[in-house]
Amino acid sequence: AGSSDETAALLRQGLPRAEQIALDTDTDPAGQLDTLVATHRPRALGVCGGDGTVAAVAAAARAHDLPLAVFAGGTLNHFARDLGSDDHAATMRAVTGGHAIAVGLGEVTVTGAAGTSTRVFVNTAGIGGYPDTVRLRERWEPRIGKWPAAALAMIDVLRTAKPMRGRLDGAPAAWW
Repeated sequence: AGSSDETAALLRQGLPRAEQIALDTDTDPAGQLDTLVATHRPRALGVCGGDGTVAAVAAAARAHDLPLAVFAGGTLNHFARDLGSDDHAATMRAVTGGHAIAVGLGEVTVTGAAGTSTRVFVNTAGIGGYPDTVRLRERWEPRIGKWPAAALAMIDVLRTAKPMRGRLDGAPAAWW
């Protein structure tokens, strides 16, 4: 996700033994990743994408007890930048050299009309108005560009925002 043909070629050149597989963006990544891991039996997973894509693949890496290489390929790449893996060449050197760092994963459990689901997140969890903002931005982006669409989407969502109630470590809380 999020990677260009140029990035894919760079990664193929730098990691020639790695198999690149594009996920179907219209299908839940968790099921696809479970199938891919069962079929290909990798020694590690890699992901090129933004924080949401990285979180999905990080959940699969944890579930299958596999190391994960993160390559920045999304819009803002907060997690990749925080790791220092926003430089593809440096990340490939770390992979081929066997260098790694441990990171913590978070989980958020959401209960609503559709039931209860738990999601893994890496450095941020987008809840409340943020996913709404992203959906609007993506709808308007083809007509007016990414950053104007992002600004207008944020204004539109904040205009009608209400605090979201939930629990943090078991205690009641509210977030804007």
